[in-house]
Amino acid sequence: MMKSRVILLLAMVLLASGLYWLSYETMRVETLKVQLLFASMFVVYGGLVFLVTKRNMKTTLFDLFVAGLILRILLVFSVPNLSDDYYRFTWDGYMITKGYNPFDVTPSEFIVAHPEDSIARELFEAQSENFTSGMNSKNYFSIYPTINQGVFSFSYWISDSANSGNLRVMKVIILLFECFTFLVLIRLLRLLKKAESLALLYWLNPLIIVEFVGNLHFDGIALSFLLYSFYLLKRGILVGSGFALAGAISTKLNPLFLACINWRDLSFKNLFKWWVVGGVASLFLLSMVLNLENLGNFFQSFRLYFYVFQFNSSVINLTAEFFGQKGLEMAMAIVPIFTVMSILGLNLLKGKWGISEKLILAYTIYFVFGTIVHPWYITVLIPFAIISNWQFPLVWSYLIVWTYSFYHPDAVDQNGWVIFIEYLLVGGFIYRDVIRTNRQLN
Repeated sequence: MMKSRVILLLAMVLLASGLYWLSYETMRVETLKVQLLFASMFVVYGGLVFLVTKRNMKTTLFDLFVAGLILRILLVFSVPNLSDDYYRFTWDGYMITKGYNPFDVTPSEFIVAHPEDSIARELFEAQSENFTSGMNSKNYFSIYPTINQGVFSFSYWISDSANSGNLRVMKVIILLFECFTFLVLIRLLRLLKKAESLALLYWLNPLIIVEFVGNLHFDGIALSFLLYSFYLLKRGILVGSGFALAGAISTKLNPLFLACINWRDLSFKNLFKWWVVGGVASLFLLSMVLNLENLGNFFQSFRLYFYVFQFNSSVINLTAEFFGQKGLEMAMAIVPIFTVMSILGLNLLKGKWGISEKLILAYTIYFVFGTIVHPWYITVLIPFAIISNWQFPLVWSYLIVWTYSFYHPDAVDQNGWVIFIEYLLVGGFIYRDVIRTNRQLN
């Protein structure tokens, strides 16, 4: 046990060094530095995974939890340097504390209508050495649902400084949800009679640590609610699961996939009960910031986000490359329908396919045919991969950081070869996981 603790301590020191240099001493456009730091951290992470899963290295849950907690606390005081979304988080928080709804007015419109608001002007024009363009989507309405808006406004209200103190508050909140996710994952592993040490695959994954606490992505909160909903569903606690799912949907809409792929796993009575609780709770939470007057604004921004921007998309990029603008426009019309039908079609899989496997496939379909696949998007796959014994999400958690090489000082320039190799390798591991799982079930 002493040897194992020494190895874990050494790994933690190496990971902490990488996280510090990446989060405090590196700019997003320093491509070589970003890639080398991520690669070194994943080497350490991969070594730990090998020792624990293949060499039966003994480690206590307490040691594991403390190691991951310290690494996350290290990033609480950093300013996100790989994503500029936090400017919008601060803006939305300020709007709500001043009595305005970020779904009613765009930042550009507000500045024109309130030239006397010096704080708003400062937030609107705020920039840093890392993000000289400042807040993105200044001409769009907010796309962040209720839970996010609650955290934005609370963090701004309780802190003493914008884009600084409020960021630390948000990071602490995400850190607390991360701790809850760890506990739920442990409970799930026990419920499914799997080794609790597998939790390190999530808890010490560099992508998870960097994107959630480091870069302030609320996918960590959505994942916490979603995983808890899944856990309660496995235990047959339908009401609690429905409420937890509502929390996930009110943070990021795509956890709705869980309600789309488990029709054959519950009786009609229980499924209907679960749907009603989750549906009513979701509508109630969303209605706190959305109404009939501004709902169109939300969907306008949501549609523009997915139809105007492309980042790390596979099918969409391939279509544009071979068929040009007309082919791209046709794909934009067909792909959403195909995606929805494919996800619903997962209900036709044999009953032995579990909810976790179908949920992984649902998200994978969504990502493969999506227009935007940022690194933090795929983090939702990792805990479900752990309980399903799937490997491709863990491989993807490294491969997807290659896309940070697309950022340059003046523009985002995607590299088709990087995307091709990324999806080729991921596709190979997906095929392997699906074939292996199908054989085991048969």
